[in-house]
Amino acid sequence: FWAFQSPPTGYLCVKPEYQLYKAFDLPWELPKAVMSAKRRSRGHWRIAAFADRSGLVCYQTFTGLWPTVGWSPETIAAILNSPVANAFVAAHEGNRDITNEIVADIPVPLLSKRTASVLNRCVSEYAELASHRDRTSKEIARAQLLVRQIDAIVLKAYCLPDELERAILEYLQKFDEYRPVAVDGWEYTHEGLNRVYEGIVGSLEPPGVGAMESWERLQKALDEARPTSRKLFP
Repeated sequence: FWAFQSPPTGYLCVKPEYQLYKAFDLPWELPKAVMSAKRRSRGHWRIAAFADRSGLVCYQTFTGLWPTVGWSPETIAAILNSPVANAFVAAHEGNRDITNEIVADIPVPLLSKRTASVLNRCVSEYAELASHRDRTSKEIARAQLLVRQIDAIVLKAYCLPDELERAILEYLQKFDEYRPVAVDGWEYTHEGLNRVYEGIVGSLEPPGVGAMESWERLQKALDEARPTSRKLFP
């Protein structure tokens, strides 16, 4: 189960007589983002999420998130797979499960329509390339660039101070692990993401008013993490 990619599917019986809860009554046929309800690894890259427009019905090991007006499944998947969301969950969840309460508290960046449109295109193109079984070297390079662009767009939308960006990226690198994507293989650094962002910034609008509030909320949430959880800040 890789980020941005739908995992292999199987048969799931949804007959009323076999339902223990009412989760099957949710609008599974509508576009949504789906994420792992269990941590993806013991390290800090905990989440793998993908956009679903095929009407998949999910078992309890997955969590479905339906977009409201102005959002798309691709945007939600990009945010959930981002360094910020993964660092946030790792700092708060010490257990195997990723609870709905923690998911609801993940800070959300401010995205203009133009930025969201670019992000959606990157996510869709990456998912398509990553799904190819026999990828050419050119396709692999393109997919690697796309996943970096997705991270850069989302991270910059939070408008974090440089020291906070570095703290988050260093936190994710602590266990010397790569993020759960099929074609990635590079070290996540503040300078690296900045270079990627500079290559696409001409097509994007600057973060809107209120971005400062987003990072302040993030830092406050991380500082108030459970006593048993690792913190990014002293």
